[in-house]
Amino acid sequence: MSALSPSERISYAIVDSDEQARRALLAMLSGEGDLECVGSFRSAEDVLESVPDKRPEVILMDLQLSGVSAIRCIHALSIFEPKPRVIVLTTQLNPEVVFNSLRAGAFGYVLKPVRCAELLRAIRNGLKGCSPITAPVARRVLEVLGEPSRAENERPMRLSSQEQKALELLREGLRYDEAAKVLGLELDEFSTSLERSLEKLQLHSWNEAAGKAGASRIRL
Repeated sequence: MSALSPSERISYAIVDSDEQARRALLAMLSGEGDLECVGSFRSAEDVLESVPDKRPEVILMDLQLSGVSAIRCIHALSIFEPKPRVIVLTTQLNPEVVFNSLRAGAFGYVLKPVRCAELLRAIRNGLKGCSPITAPVARRVLEVLGEPSRAENERPMRLSSQEQKALELLREGLRYDEAAKVLGLELDEFSTSLERSLEKLQLHSWNEAAGKAGASRIRL
């Protein structure tokens, strides 16, 4: 089988303040013929400066960055065209951190340590429109959705029964294709349902709406 041309590969970048972590990710993915690393960055400032030239389709980003925060970086990246899909890689499962990442524009949220197969699936499925949400993350999202103590204006928009069920199936550890089969959906229909869920979570609060409205330029 002939090698893929650069235009046929998925271009990705890594953002992590830990050099060893960046090298480990690069080593994990370097043998994949359909992936091409176009940059490895230690800070938000570095990746934001390079995105217009490097144009990565996917950005793998750790949340613990020095300088400009990862959340602000994700928000700033959302104004680029074409918009890179940011997949957060982190050890943090704090529900507020999960929601803040998704609201800022993160496409997916994957917990460390991540297995190679899981990361590859997240990258490849992400380009097909399937947001990579792992079982522990889905569990925390559902927990926050069910918190009665939240004020009405702080709660995410109500999910449909199908959207809630999709998250519940992911919480149980089912793969996207397995969850789609349970719901009687095609994979692309399941992906659309999940995307709709995340859109509701990202836009539920007035301050997020104001933040998106003000994103006409990079503001750090």
